[in-house]
Parts: sequence; structure tokens; C-alpha cells
Amino acid sequence: MIKYVIWDFNGTILDDKELSLNLLNEILKKQGKKPVDEEAYLKLFGFPIKKYYLKAGITFEEESFDDIAKWYIAKYQPLSLDLKLHDGVVETLIILRKMGIKNICLSASLQKNLEEQLKHYEIYNYFDYVIGMDNIKTEGKEKVGARFLKEHKVNPNECLYIGDTIYDYDVARKMRVRAILFSGGHQAKERLLKKTKIIIDNIYDIISLVNKEQRRKKVRKFFKDFGNFIAKGNVLDLAIGIIIGGAFNAIIRSVVNDLLMPVISLIFRADVSKKFAVLRGTAEYVANADTGALELVKSPDAVLLYWGNFLQSVIDFLIIGLTLFIIMRVFMKLKARKEAHIAAIKAKRESGEQLTEKEEAVHPEPVIPEEILLLREIRDSLKKEEGNK
Repeated sequence: MIKYVIWDFNGTILDDKELSLNLLNEILKKQGKKPVDEEAYLKLFGFPIKKYYLKAGITFEEESFDDIAKWYIAKYQPLSLDLKLHDGVVETLIILRKMGIKNICLSASLQKNLEEQLKHYEIYNYFDYVIGMDNIKTEGKEKVGARFLKEHKVNPNECLYIGDTIYDYDVARKMRVRAILFSGGHQAKERLLKKTKIIIDNIYDIISLVNKEQRRKKVRKFFKDFGNFIAKGNVLDLAIGIIIGGAFNAIIRSVVNDLLMPVISLIFRADVSKKFAVLRGTAEYVANADTGALELVKSPDAVLLYWGNFLQSVIDFLIIGLTLFIIMRVFMKLKARKEAHIAAIKAKRESGEQLTEKEEAVHPEPVIPEEILLLREIRDSLKKEEGNK
């Protein structure tokens, strides 16, 4: 069951691809390098950022990576407030909350910058938790996210992570949560497909995926509960009882049909089960000309009382009742004998007599839990203090 959706921010919630590309080209221009187009950007972008910058052609000879990163953040933050959210973000956040699912925003952005952006776009209140970084050199998202799950006792199997990069997929895997990648962010869809086939082109698709996952989990839970139900002792006992009862019934019928009824039929000089009384009309058994078997032939207005069949059912009932009575009688005698034996061993122990190994195995010394012993010591200590007063 999905209870949490973890959202990446840049590229997943906020459509900042064009701004990131423009800032990259501004850095390249300052270093006298050729700019990159959107197609090249989608193929280049990745993490760690320093490696991505090197691939794009940026060098750190005149300016260090830290200085460029500080410039980027200072330039990016105010401009990021003039962008737009991806289509469907707000609606999806609202629907998820109505479904009872908690939204978590997990970003590599600075915490104060992330909160400023969420509040500016008026979606801050749609998130139950907002998790950013303390500084740009802090732990990665995967460590911060994993620590959050542990501290809040969140089951990773109840989470769904939505991001727009291969890095997000790797973060989700390290957090042991299921990942969905969005193709409208900072990396080309072809790159994402090399990591996972679970890719959405529209943020709205999160709802259908969550519903699908919820249905799958309900089906799994149903079969799990069914398995637990079947595995319960009383259900197994009932099944065994039905099977034994069926076999026992076959034995009883054999006793009646094969042993008793032939004797009774011999007395009546006919098959008693086929005996009947005619209340109205006519009826009699006539031998079939082809097979020789007896067939009942009766008039259309005939009303018959099949007392032979009833007699056989009564005999069945009496034999079953008698058999069960004998079985229960034997069982109760054995049970009473066992209880008497246990009572004798218990009395022997209480009187201080030495028990044999066999007697010890039948009725072992009861083990008193340590908690009970401790409570008894406290009780005795309190009683002693009261007596000394």
C-alpha cells in the first residue's frame, strides 16, 4: 500500500530546464566556450555536477568549482521564482492528499531556498515534509532521505519516489523505495530508459500508477490473509475432521449395506430398502425383459410410503450415534486417566518427593517469568517496609 510519495523538485515539480541551460551557456560564454543546445544538454546533464560541467566543456583553472557553484545558486534562485510548475503538479498533489497519501519533497537544493520556492508557488502546504540540504557540500539526497525514513519509521515498501534523472533513480534504489522517472525534466527519455521502464510523460500519470499499485497490494493482502486463515489450527482441524468424517461415513454405510441389511433382507426375504406401503393406487416391482432387473411400476395416481428406505436411514443413524458414543467414551476415559496421572505427579512434587525423569517429562516444573519474580520481590520488599514502620 502506497502511503508516501517522495518528490524531487528541480525538473520534476519545477520546469527549470530552460533556465538551467541558459545559466550553463552563460558560464561557457564567460570561459569563451561554445554554447550547447537543448538536445545536447539533455544528453550531458547529470550528477555529480562537477563531472557534468567538465563534460559540457567548463574548466576550473581560473575559477574554482565552488565559486562557480555559488555564482550559479545566487543567479538561479531569484530567476527560479519566475518559472512555472509542470502541468498536473498541483492537481496531483491535491488528489494524493485526498487519497490519504503523504507528500514529501526531497531536494538537493538548500533548505531555505527550497522552502522559498515552494511557498512562492503556493504548494508548500501540500507537502507533509520538506527536506532540503543544509549546505551545497552536505550529504547526498540518498543519505538524507534514508535517515528521514529511519527517524520517522517509514516503511520503504510504502513509498513511491518520483524524479527526472538517473540520479533520482539511484537515490530511490539506495533508499530501497520504488522509483518512477518523469521524461519532462533534465535528461532525455532515451537515457532514462536505460535505467527503468517505469517512465511517465505526464505528472498526472502518477495517480494511475498509485491506483494500480494500491490494487496490486490489495490483491496480495487478500491472498496473504487467505493463506493465514487457511494456516490457522482450527481451520486445519475442521478440514481434517471433514475428511475423516467422509471416510468414516463410507465405513458406516458399508456396515449397514454390506453386513446388516443383507441379514434383515434375509429375514424379510426381500431387499428391505425397496419395501414400501401403497396408500393409493397400485405399485409393484416387475422384472425387466431385457436385463432382468426389478423396476418399480406404479399407476399414475399412486401414493407410496417408502418405509424400507426410512428404516435403512434409521439404522445408519443408530450405528453412527453408537460409534461416536463409544469413541467419545474411550476418549473421555483416557483424558480422565491422564488428568489423574498429572494430578498425582503434581501432588507428589508439592509434597517434596523426588520425581522420576518420566514423571518430570509428563509434568515439568512451571517456569515463572523474570518479570513476575521481580514484581514478587518488589511486593515482598514493600510489605517488609510496611511491617518495619
